[in-house]
Amino acid sequence: MNWSGRLPELMEHLGRLGVTFIVKFDGERLLAGGGPWTVLASGGPLAVADGPVRCDGRDLERCLSTVVAGIRSRLGPDAVPQ
Repeated sequence: MNWSGRLPELMEHLGRLGVTFIVKFDGERLLAGGGPWTVLASGGPLAVADGPVRCDGRDLERCLSTVVAGIRSRLGPDAVPQ
């Protein structure tokens, strides 16, 4: 799934569920040789379903897919549309 191409749609959908969704690019981590991307979903129904879902890494698409999979595992497969 190409989540980066659907990022606004994904964020709006999760926002309507009460989820805070953050995508961050950290230039300092990049310069230090680390993965610059952080994707974080927290709050709303995640607050009572094992807490936030986070991924840090070099590849935005992988981080988005990891967080979406985590949301689905906590809230059910229909929490994020295909």
